[in-house]
Amino acid sequence: MGQNGTVSIRIMILCPRTKRDGGLLLFLSFRKAGVGAVQDLGMSSLKTNAGGNIEAIPPYTFKGKTWPAGRLIVGKYGNESHDILSYLEAQESQKPLRLDTSWLAVGHVDEFVQFIPANNTRSRVVVISDPSLAIRVLEEKEKDGHGSIPAISRKNDTQWSQHCKMPECAQPVNSITVSKLLSNKRLRSLNDVCARKINGTIKILKKEVGLTDEVIICIPFLFIEIGSKKFEGPGSEFKVGAFFPPVINNLLLTGYNTCLAPNPWCLVVEGKDIFVEEINNTYAKVGMKVKFIDDWNSIIYI
Repeated sequence: MGQNGTVSIRIMILCPRTKRDGGLLLFLSFRKAGVGAVQDLGMSSLKTNAGGNIEAIPPYTFKGKTWPAGRLIVGKYGNESHDILSYLEAQESQKPLRLDTSWLAVGHVDEFVQFIPANNTRSRVVVISDPSLAIRVLEEKEKDGHGSIPAISRKNDTQWSQHCKMPECAQPVNSITVSKLLSNKRLRSLNDVCARKINGTIKILKKEVGLTDEVIICIPFLFIEIGSKKFEGPGSEFKVGAFFPPVINNLLLTGYNTCLAPNPWCLVVEGKDIFVEEINNTYAKVGMKVKFIDDWNSIIYI
C-alpha cells in the first residue's frame, strides 16, 4: 500500500517459450515508468507456454462475485501447465480458468474461443469456432449446386501443413471439392468429436462465468488431423489442427472495433468467399468489423 492507497504497475509478460528477437522489445522499447516486463527464464519448449494459450475474459459479476479485471483462460494439455500459471494465480485478481486443449496439436485456447467487445447489455460476446456450422454452410452450397467447386479457394503456393497425416493432405489443396469434403466420413466424424469437446468448454464457461446463449456467437471452422496418431473414431487419441485458416485467431483492435483475421479461403460463390460472408455478418451484429489478411504460409503450412 502506498501513501494514497494501492500502488499498481502494468506488467507485460514474455512467455517462457518465446525465443524470438522481437520479444526483446518488451524490455528495450515498451518498458518504462509504470510499465514493467517479466519472463520466466526456463525457456521451455512446451507448446502450452506460448502466449496463444492465454486469453482474457472481460470484467464480470456472477454469483455474487465480481471480477473487476476479468479472468484469464488457460489451456491445459494433459499434465502440462503453463509455467507462468503460478505467477498469474499469485496476482489474486484474474484467477485463471483452465480449459481442456489436449485434443489440439498446438494446444492453445485461442484456436477455438475468443472474447470481444460488443454492443449488447453485457458489452461483450464470446466467439466460438463451430465445426457443425461449417458443415451446414457447406451443405447449403452443395444443395445450391456448388458441390464441384474447390472447398479451398487459395491458389499459387498453397500447400497443406507439413504435419498433416491424413490422406487428404497427399492431394493438391484445390483438388478437394465441396462434395468430396462432405462425403469424407472420417473427416466429418473427426469434426463431430471436436464439436463435442468445444461444447464441453461452453458448458464450463456457462457454469463459471454465467454466460448465456445470447452472448455466444459461432463462426464456421473445420479441423483436420495433425500428427502421427490416427483418428479411429470417438474415444481414440488424436490431435487436430486447422483445415481452413482459423479466423478466431485474430488481432483485436479495440479502439477501431475491428479484428485483423486470417483469410479462411473457403469456396467462392459469385465472387464472394462464403465463410468471409458468414463471419462478416456475424461480427457485424455485435458492432465489429473484420479485415482479412493472407497468412496461410505462417498459420497452415508450418
